[in-house]
Amino acid sequence: MNKLRYLLYSLTILVLVAFLSCKDNYDNFSTSPNDRLAFSVDTLSFDTLFSTIGSTTERFMIYNHHNQPLLISSVGFLHGDRGFRINIPPSNRDDNGNFINVRINPQDSLYVFVEATLSPNSANTPQMQEDAIVFTTNGVQQQVIVQAYGRDVVILRNKIFDESITLPNDKPYLVFDSLVVNEGVTLTVQEGTTFFMTNKSGIIVRGNIKAQGTPQQPIVFRGHRTDYLFTDVPYDRLPGQWGEIWFAASSYDNEFEYVRIRNGMSAMVFEASNPDILKLKLKNSVLTNVNGDLLSAENCNIEIENSELSNAAGALLYLRGGKYNFTHCTFANYLAAIDNIRPSGQTVIIYNYTDEDGSKVPLPVVEANFSNVIIYGNNTTAGEYSINTDSITNPDTPMNYMFQNCLLLKKGGEDNDINIRNCIFNEDPKFLKSTGLNADKNEYDFIYDFRLDSISPARGKADISISQQLPYDMNGVYRLGDEGPDIGAYQWIKTE
Repeated sequence: MNKLRYLLYSLTILVLVAFLSCKDNYDNFSTSPNDRLAFSVDTLSFDTLFSTIGSTTERFMIYNHHNQPLLISSVGFLHGDRGFRINIPPSNRDDNGNFINVRINPQDSLYVFVEATLSPNSANTPQMQEDAIVFTTNGVQQQVIVQAYGRDVVILRNKIFDESITLPNDKPYLVFDSLVVNEGVTLTVQEGTTFFMTNKSGIIVRGNIKAQGTPQQPIVFRGHRTDYLFTDVPYDRLPGQWGEIWFAASSYDNEFEYVRIRNGMSAMVFEASNPDILKLKLKNSVLTNVNGDLLSAENCNIEIENSELSNAAGALLYLRGGKYNFTHCTFANYLAAIDNIRPSGQTVIIYNYTDEDGSKVPLPVVEANFSNVIIYGNNTTAGEYSINTDSITNPDTPMNYMFQNCLLLKKGGEDNDINIRNCIFNEDPKFLKSTGLNADKNEYDFIYDFRLDSISPARGKADISISQQLPYDMNGVYRLGDEGPDIGAYQWIKTE
């Protein structure tokens, strides 16, 4: 019994000594100026930020690699007026907003969280803002640089245009919620204008839009995020970041040239209209990378030439009735190679009817002409185009379509179709990059290039009489040289 009491007494003494030793070490801050902090970065860089709009939160780490605790007496900005903010929970601040007496245990670390809201810079190009976070420990100052490019924007929030206007193009536009062009109003968009669309925002066109870009200064509609999902993958390459451009029944005579529309839920949606009046003329443009149908229209009159329509979870073209002409276009749908969100439907879908309350209502396809066009993708099972005719309830509804000198991925049975002339079936067009895969790293980078490789079967196979109407491709390359015009939006050129 006495031995047991002796053992318990000894254990109590040992625990008490260990606790007091830890307590002494816990309060025994290093006072040596040689015991410095370490940092996970020496410079923290934000992506380009819109002036007056708060950033996402970035962070870095402080390390104490020593065997004694360190007391950081002060953490604050060198200048403090550049729009940056920090937080080091759960530390305290002084009256000047600096963090004081920040404890960091031996062989331990702390997070520093940084945000930024930059002031307008009255410039037409992004301007650098920079400050330094200063850490003072045992009289020694250490710094981590923070920097960001600030870009002035014009904010449009629930904006309604009631009068015709030409938008200045000296600054980009940041659209919240919606931008509406009322009936009878023309919105003219100048070359080089960029619209940054926030989550779920969209453009509603009841009047019309005249968007005239140039090869050097295209007009861009895209998501607003300029940061990165992964190290090498910016949000600008991801679909579904905003809504779409919606054209109401009252909207006609829209003109888009050298325009880039990307990463929305859709690109363009057209309500049922009068197919005798031109709804849209689209030239030398790229519509790409959406979570739904890229372009859908009902009973409309649409002309598209020298353009790329690519990568949609749904169809690239979803048409019901109307009048359509597509010349020297590339329809390339490979989105499923990334994330398998693409269903099994085709890339180009045409109906001569619509569904209302469970009944098929006829919508004559007056014209659906595809000339010198590529329609291809990774749907090798069902093919990439579908002609859907209501031949039972409305057998006399017109379905007038024509594929002339096209390269097509078919599902079968088209060899004897008199509406398909001089076409190439099921030969891979050999695009320069259709996988979205970085072969060197064996990981997806979401980058595509639908220009033709030198071995493409589309080379020299276009109808020259049609190409003579469009002698230059979307990039200004001459089509009518010795080797003849190529099918699709892009003429092959030799590169080094």
